[in-house]
Amino acid sequence: MTTRQLNRQQNSTWIFIFLGYLLILLFSANAHESLFYRPRSVHQWRRADSAS
Repeated sequence: MTTRQLNRQQNSTWIFIFLGYLLILLFSANAHESLFYRPRSVHQWRRADSAS
């Protein structure tokens, strides 16, 4: 194997480790449930006159 092939293999390994870690974080924070919630209300922006 050449150095370039080893580098590519190491990079793909780190990408899979990162994606696995990201999936674990998302599932531990219940992102799989909250990502598909519908909007519940319309947010009205407050007006500020910068006098406060």
